[in-house]
Amino acid sequence: MKYDSETLHSIFDADSNNKLVLPDFQRDFVWTRERQSKLLASILVGLPIGSFLIIEGKNDDFPARKLSFINTTTPKEECKFLLDGQQRLSCLKSIFDDLFPYDSWKNVWDKLYGSLRNRWFLRIFPSTENTLDLFGWEKLKFPNDLYNYDPEQVQDFIVCHRVLVKGEANNTWHHPCHKILNNSGEEVTANAQRRKLLAKKYAEQGVVPLFEIYCNNQSDSLHNETLRQIANNQRSLLQAKVKDKEYSLKEMLGHLNPDVENIEEEEQKELWFELASNWSKDIKSTLEKLLEQEVLEIVLPSDEIVRAASIFETINEGGTPLSNFDLIVAKTARTGTESLAQILKKYIEEEIDIPSSIYASQTKWKMSNMKAIKENSIVRFVTDQFLNLLSILCYESQFDNGIDDLKLDHIKQAKILKLDSQQINNNFRRTIKSLRKAKAFLQYRCGIVEVNDIGYKLMILPIAYLFSLEETNDTEDELDDSGKQILTATESSIHEDKKSITDEQVEKTKVWSDKKCIDKIEYWYWSSLFSGRYKEKQNERCIQDIQYLYHWVINDNIDRDDKTKINAHFSSISENILNKQEYSDRATLLMENDENLPQKGIKYAILQYILSNQAKDFTLQINSNDTDKVLKLKAWTIAEDNQKIEEHHIIPISSATSIEDSNKKIRSDKTHLLNSPLNLSYISKKANRKISDLKPKEYLEKLTDATLTDHEISSNFINSLKSISDKYNIESYKPILEDRFNTIKRTIKTELENLIEQD
Repeated sequence: MKYDSETLHSIFDADSNNKLVLPDFQRDFVWTRERQSKLLASILVGLPIGSFLIIEGKNDDFPARKLSFINTTTPKEECKFLLDGQQRLSCLKSIFDDLFPYDSWKNVWDKLYGSLRNRWFLRIFPSTENTLDLFGWEKLKFPNDLYNYDPEQVQDFIVCHRVLVKGEANNTWHHPCHKILNNSGEEVTANAQRRKLLAKKYAEQGVVPLFEIYCNNQSDSLHNETLRQIANNQRSLLQAKVKDKEYSLKEMLGHLNPDVENIEEEEQKELWFELASNWSKDIKSTLEKLLEQEVLEIVLPSDEIVRAASIFETINEGGTPLSNFDLIVAKTARTGTESLAQILKKYIEEEIDIPSSIYASQTKWKMSNMKAIKENSIVRFVTDQFLNLLSILCYESQFDNGIDDLKLDHIKQAKILKLDSQQINNNFRRTIKSLRKAKAFLQYRCGIVEVNDIGYKLMILPIAYLFSLEETNDTEDELDDSGKQILTATESSIHEDKKSITDEQVEKTKVWSDKKCIDKIEYWYWSSLFSGRYKEKQNERCIQDIQYLYHWVINDNIDRDDKTKINAHFSSISENILNKQEYSDRATLLMENDENLPQKGIKYAILQYILSNQAKDFTLQINSNDTDKVLKLKAWTIAEDNQKIEEHHIIPISSATSIEDSNKKIRSDKTHLLNSPLNLSYISKKANRKISDLKPKEYLEKLTDATLTDHEISSNFINSLKSISDKYNIESYKPILEDRFNTIKRTIKTELENLIEQD
């Protein structure tokens, strides 16, 4: 075994020349785009990306693949096989190499792993006035490297656009075959002209392409030309700002010539061009140096080739790195005999009272029923959201303007890991109690059976934050000899603060037991979910919703403009309920576009909404006296009793089968109309087995009207099913499912209006 160091550029060269390949026993590429983005952010700020394990061999040792590609390739006779590091290298190669030639992009697209079908860009413009100007664009002064930043800060400037087949028809600007038109509307095909105009298009978007960093670092590269155009555009704007006296001439050009205010206008003009040129060259150089970073290679000799597969299995069975939660637990380890994780488990296992504001009949409940603990470990979703809420509550005391000072950074890794043991201990009980109430709300009001069933994970934070306002960090079992509760210094200050607050203000924080507040939270949850608000930019949406929901539900003592803004915000969300294009609209749910299929988020939103209304199970009725036997499906009962519910196809898959199409084949066909969320509902496993072999005409008429209504199945739906021929025709089912879409939409809108009708 020996140790070598190679640049990323030379590794990519070896891959391009088939001198470095993947043995075909390597697993598929599995990294998500989010994980790819995190790796890119790390390399941008100069963090090491780890070593790579390589074994020397010959081209007939193993079938082989190239980085990023599914199909096999023929290596050079003397080659090296990559045993560990393919996820990282495939990711980086796909980012920095132009894998999509203009004329043959589709051929390449078919051979790439799905999550690598992307084009990556860096956003140069700050997104808002308060956003970091990472690249010094505002004054065209780049600090020459990004080493002073955290990956989380840089990640906000990374833009990933998926390369989709439909992008060709839509002529999207980032697509490999984007058609450039001249002023006469004719397509520009000459390569140099096309590239010039393409760079102009990127500059208008404020982004720099990364996909030619490896394959073209010459003066005509797209990133270089884009940077030049961005620089020249901003140069012109800055010159205008100097004329308008927003900036002084010395402020802008003094670093190039301290005597700039006393030189001729022509010389000043040259300095302006130098400013723009230096800025674009500095960023170009920084980007291209990324591939000159040296990485460590551990190289095994060729005589180890017989053990290559065993070595691969061994290194992939290694230990799991510490999580953020592990690190936070470690920070508190010396402060008591019981670890933070153990205390959290106790809270998860502890029963709490569910008030009538949440559910009409008061009852006992515990979070562990939602499978918050598996194999004696707290599940990742719980620990992740615990850390996010903990961070918010810890930093809240530093906010001058209350929750309105909350920023995205407060739920990012850098902020979380900066928490000290005192902050953690002063807030962690308040955090878990608030999070626990949020889980209970989601189970009783929103049809969530298990914690991992929450489609958009960050939606729990606005709910938990509101519940945190009436929680403290004290615990009932910490009492002194006289039976009085013992409070830490911080907890005492919380109680002191409450003394100075009016009775009216204290009453406003009692969200948990206030049905009006709970109804508003439920309105926010469903309207956000069905409108596709969390389909993208989930982090930003979450932070804004914590603030808006706080003012809407609790503190409406704000100025008129802010109140108008918040009310308009909630109105705009409601307008998109089951009407969000390419997410929850009619065309998407009816599967009218094979390349834009319903996402899991909207699928489970529909299923959970029906479950939240305690829909009756599909119990077949033999006679009219059997109605009392129909069981209601309640998320909390299903969870507590560990019952099994299943996704039931209302129009059975079997009705669409033929000799060519088996049940299994249709179920796996994501584009098939009968796999639409509009054809699904939750029923018990037992009921599903009883009706699995029956046609809908046979079993639907044996269900009570109340059962069908609970599942948003209208009488029109039933009558239409009865009238169609037994001979399968996919078009016959579309109006039937469209009827269910209309029924669900009408029911949701009516219920949401009722939730806030008192306003």
